[in-house]
Amino acid sequence: RSYLPALITLRLKRRFAIPFIFDKRGFWIEERVEGKIWNPSNPVLAAVIRYFKRKERDFFIQSDAVVSLTHSAIEALLQGKVIKANVEELKRLKEKTYVIPCAADQELFSFVSTEQRKSAKEKSGIPKDDPVFVYLGSLGTWYMLKEILETYSSLREVLPNLWLVIFT
Repeated sequence: RSYLPALITLRLKRRFAIPFIFDKRGFWIEERVEGKIWNPSNPVLAAVIRYFKRKERDFFIQSDAVVSLTHSAIEALLQGKVIKANVEELKRLKEKTYVIPCAADQELFSFVSTEQRKSAKEKSGIPKDDPVFVYLGSLGTWYMLKEILETYSSLREVLPNLWLVIFT
């Protein structure tokens, strides 16, 4: 998954003629720049960014399949907004690209019952009548932890017994 494992996997594909699936998830280089992890004005990081942009093209073009989380990311790729590619390369990319959307299948996962919720609260030491503010997802860089905590703090002014539970 992602760019760093792809460096190794592409070499394995070339050496042993094995299939390579590029599971990109997001546009890693842009995410690192936007998340202020990589500063393009730093000469060393600018070189790292250029290196990975070259490798990114290899990953897309030489992979046997590409996995994305959204259709819009694939559209950006196929419109030439991500890598430079000729018409044949773009056609092949379209044929080998698959979207795995991020969402819960509500047919497969049902909501918990009131009894299950009360039991979970009891096991966690949360009084059964206290409200709970839940954050479910990743934390770090661009996931707005500060804003989540500010929201929780504001809600506590109105709901003083509010609990914050973070699942990550």
